[in-house]
Amino acid sequence: MIMRKTSLILTKDLPIELVSYLMLGDAVIITDSNHMIVDVNNHYETTTGYSRDFIIGKKAEFLRLG
Repeated sequence: MIMRKTSLILTKDLPIELVSYLMLGDAVIITDSNHMIVDVNNHYETTTGYSRDFIIGKKAEFLRLG
């Protein structure tokens, strides 16, 4: 379990492989097996205008609705 805070992303519950994706310059969304959004990186927030607090917990299909 990682207990680092990188920018605004708390990565304590993510596998190390996913932490690097969160820091990429591309917008990244991470979903669970039920397609619920569990995390996004800072670039996602900048690109879309959706905050992490707003988007986490929504179904990924939410992104197709707009």
